Amino acid sequence: MYSTRPSLIAVMFWLILIGSTTLTMIILNLSPNLSPEIPIPFHRLISIKPEIINQEHLGVSDRIYVLSLPKRRDRRENMEVLRRALNLTWSYQSALAADGGLVAEILGWVASVRDDIFLGKERQPPRAFNFSWPLDIDDIARSTTEIPLLFPIQDSHHPLRKLVQSTVVPDQPLECTTHNYDFPGNTTRIVPEYLILTPAKVACWHSHISVITQIANFSPTDGYGVGIILEDDIDMEEDIGQQIMALWPHLPTDWDIIFLGHCWSDESRGAALTPESLPLGAIGRSSGSRLHLSTSPQCTHAYALSRLGARRLLLHLQYPPFAYSRAIDQALAWLVKSGRLRSVSVVPSLVIQRRVTRSDITSGVGSPWRDYLVHGVLDNIGSANLTGL
Repeated sequence: MYSTRPSLIAVMFWLILIGSTTLTMIILNLSPNLSPEIPIPFHRLISIKPEIINQEHLGVSDRIYVLSLPKRRDRRENMEVLRRALNLTWSYQSALAADGGLVAEILGWVASVRDDIFLGKERQPPRAFNFSWPLDIDDIARSTTEIPLLFPIQDSHHPLRKLVQSTVVPDQPLECTTHNYDFPGNTTRIVPEYLILTPAKVACWHSHISVITQIANFSPTDGYGVGIILEDDIDMEEDIGQQIMALWPHLPTDWDIIFLGHCWSDESRGAALTPESLPLGAIGRSSGSRLHLSTSPQCTHAYALSRLGARRLLLHLQYPPFAYSRAIDQALAWLVKSGRLRSVSVVPSLVIQRRVTRSDITSGVGSPWRDYLVHGVLDNIGSANLTGL
């Protein structure tokens, strides 16, 4: 039997996260029941005004961000080749290193949250904890309230400072959770590598939400209200700009996230949103990509977020029992699969991971998944002219 401490901790973090302006609303609306699933397929289609098209951001976004560790100069040099070839503009966002003090602080915090949930006793059955999402996530997402990051805690008077300072980095590896808050239930206690919550996974999670926060706090009246996030080990179709411009009018107006690239899932299983008569692009032989409602897309190497989608996603990714709980692409896949996000996938992918240089997350060059482009920019330039290969 669990105490009420977990729900109180979650409420405390939630109040700190979104500020006191919505205090009354949260106290009234926080409920142990799951909020209703977002209805899909979506309604209404968007339209693009030709006079405001800005091709340097692929014609559909206000900004493009590239996540990259400063030490990976080889990757940044390759990304510069890609950027110049497509005449794009983006900003490099320094990713968090896995061996930094902040990662250790976050891991200690995750361990503390789990200890509070299980009260330090022998683990109960995986589904014994009555997980629930706050019912007011959508209301907060639609508000103009600034949504800050939980970490780093820089203010010495921050309510979480004392709690975080008292945490200790666990001496045993933490496990990744699945679904909302399920543990794998491994009876042998030998946790496979992919289910270990490694510092690299935590660093990757934090790096992504640091950029998501910027999009979430866009002014609601500026530009397209869209940001694109890329990782630094990618290649793109040469005609990605033309294809995106052809696809964009077929998006529903209320989308949250668009996977421009994905892995480990056949996203063509989702309902098609684009007609078969859609032009195949400016190049004679094109990928002819289409839009589909997402099923369970993985990998976070290329995705677009609406302002509302970024806010909704950030609120989920920083909810204490769920925050930093697994690889971030697994978290996004679950939020899509469980109906928490309105998601669309581009099929085939217009952006792929190259997997030709050392991975910063796993050993070797990453997972065995491989994807291919019809006219990849870097492939066509030739690997002999690229650094780090």
